[in-house]
Amino acid sequence: MQPELVVVDATDNKTEESVALLALIGAALALPGIGRTAEQGYRSDDTTVGFHHAEYNESGNRMSVTADQISITLPFGLNAEANFTATRDVTSGASPVINFLDADGIPQQFLETGASIKDQRNIYEGSVSYYGDSSLTSVKLGNSKEDDYRSDFASIGFQIDLNEQLSNLSFAYGHSEDTVWNSYNPSVLLEEPSEFHRRKKDEFSIGFGHVLNKNSLFQLSLTYGRSDGYLSDPYKKTIVVDKGIVDFRELNVDVAGIFRFLVESGLIQSVNDSGITEILNNSQLIDIPQITEFVIGMTSDDRPPTRKQIISLLRFSHYFKFTNLLCT
Repeated sequence: MQPELVVVDATDNKTEESVALLALIGAALALPGIGRTAEQGYRSDDTTVGFHHAEYNESGNRMSVTADQISITLPFGLNAEANFTATRDVTSGASPVINFLDADGIPQQFLETGASIKDQRNIYEGSVSYYGDSSLTSVKLGNSKEDDYRSDFASIGFQIDLNEQLSNLSFAYGHSEDTVWNSYNPSVLLEEPSEFHRRKKDEFSIGFGHVLNKNSLFQLSLTYGRSDGYLSDPYKKTIVVDKGIVDFRELNVDVAGIFRFLVESGLIQSVNDSGITEILNNSQLIDIPQITEFVIGMTSDDRPPTRKQIISLLRFSHYFKFTNLLCT
């Protein structure tokens, strides 16, 4: 199945379905990330095996996700515990390829859907935790691989209980080394040969929690993260009107309407199916990306090579007795 091209209003990018997808997958599966360190809990004396399955579909085939995860936890020694988790998720749907402003100045996205962005991710994580008298130490190693992305990550976390276990203090550090590239398909319009890029991320966090009374809990955490290297999207392109010889803002042209017509009429699909797109992409005499950049200012995504993040969380939780009545 060849990919389809669609145009959506970029201002309507964060749909209710997208929010639901994040909530569903985030809650159902323990996805990898350097922010995941030793988790609170207790050591079980028994070996446990867990399995999760999640499915998600958006209307209009904009997004489809199927995810499976198996987890095995094995206690050993007097105070130690090992865990191994394997996750596989398959995602397909719409992915932003080009951003531009239409004749009315409204941001639009040129989306690519279909087999070209169908992706399978395999994630393997292993961790060892040690439960002290009033502390928990955990070390985790992991690997995530898909058709156009590979990540190797590690983290270490330490938590200690204070004040007769009414308070706890936690520290964590994580590091990841990633390789990212584009899965090249010469039969798809505007795609370019694969280029491999690297990036890394370091993340530090500290947290404090305190039980105020039997009904109230206070939590405070601070996280600092730094990413370096290639932080762009290898598939995304942007029309920068000041770089091309054609400025659509000065023309009474409905660019989004033109794209929509090309999609709905099947012209782009027909060109891809005919093999013309592949011939042009493989030609030594013509460079489509260079021509489109010169004429309309369409350039590849280009973000700064460094990103710094500071995340703070302040939370107060209180149990209200009347909520028991609402649940019965």
